[in-house]
Amino acid sequence: MPLAVEDLLAIETEQGQLDALMASLQLQHGPHDAHAYSAGPTPWGIVHAAVDDAVMALSWGENSTTTPFPPSTGSSTYSVIYHMCTHKSHPQSAPAETYQYFTDIVKTLKVAHDLDLGIDVPYANKAVRAIFIYLTRYHVPRNNLATLQEVWDASFL
Repeated sequence: MPLAVEDLLAIETEQGQLDALMASLQLQHGPHDAHAYSAGPTPWGIVHAAVDDAVMALSWGENSTTTPFPPSTGSSTYSVIYHMCTHKSHPQSAPAETYQYFTDIVKTLKVAHDLDLGIDVPYANKAVRAIFIYLTRYHVPRNNLATLQEVWDASFL
């Protein structure tokens, strides 16, 4: 269930507002039952953690254009997304769900930016697209979808 703007504005601190936005986003994506998490980190859990790390870093000054998004986070998350989108043990809908998650992250970051929650837009663009770059190589061209940059530009320009 998406977070209502009124509920978000009722939260007093910027950190609380951003935390609530990200929690709301994650509730909409990935497995939702407790059993899915009992065997350790799930692919969606790893992707959520990478997105959380990137968003928190870029919004609270832990990273900037002088301290880039950690390559190890991007490459390990790339591998997870690649596996989710290509391995037969994952549903055939995984690439579409991952692409939708990216578009929802962009919308969430746009809301955070509009609420002046400290989002560094150019860095956010680079960091978030790095996490989902596999989609650009396979899912986007195969399904004739907007590129990740086009999705970003449609929200922020």
